[in-house]
Amino acid sequence: MIVIYILLAVLLFGLLVAVHEFGHFITAKLTGVKVNEFAIGMGPAIFKKQVGETLYAVRVLPFGGYCAMEGENGDSDDERAFTARPIWARFIIVVAGSFMNLLAGFLVLFILFIPVKEWAVPTVENISSEAPLSEKSLMPGDTIKEVDGYKVYLFGDIETGMMRGADDGEYDITVMRDGKEVKLTGIRFVQGKEAEGKGATIEFKVEKSTFFGKVKYTFQNGVNLV
Repeated sequence: MIVIYILLAVLLFGLLVAVHEFGHFITAKLTGVKVNEFAIGMGPAIFKKQVGETLYAVRVLPFGGYCAMEGENGDSDDERAFTARPIWARFIIVVAGSFMNLLAGFLVLFILFIPVKEWAVPTVENISSEAPLSEKSLMPGDTIKEVDGYKVYLFGDIETGMMRGADDGEYDITVMRDGKEVKLTGIRFVQGKEAEGKGATIEFKVEKSTFFGKVKYTFQNGVNLV
């Protein structure tokens, strides 16, 4: 079983490298840089084909890859060499690899969230009448942005912030209220059996799944993971 995990990790790493190098490759082509070879994998080639000026190859070792651009080491007089391109073009080519990895991660998360029908968001929907509501307490409509300094992007971040925060059960919370940032101090959350018969129940808003909602939810999860 361990061997399978190792092979899977190698293949996934190879896929990440291939996606990364494809980012360099496509932007190099678009900005007029001559690409001598685009390879997936390392070592001897098991498949290769020359198409125009570029050799495309699949190599035997699946944990690497490269986009070999003309003059990327600064040793070419070709007018289409990497070093002959403007700074803005070289900058785009260099950052395109990392951008493609981020984009791939976004797409994977989006695919994983396709079956999701709804999700809770860190916006207070309702507070039971037992709560002594005031401007210094949580109120319906508040969107929680921080718990003891921990950024809240998703509903689950509230609990994470509580776990990382004060041990006395009281938290400093930042919320958005009527378009303004409001800081609340000494807010107490009690969960589980400990909460039975002790104070108010807070209900959080639930959003129904839509295409653009999933795009937003995917982006929030991506930022949270990063």
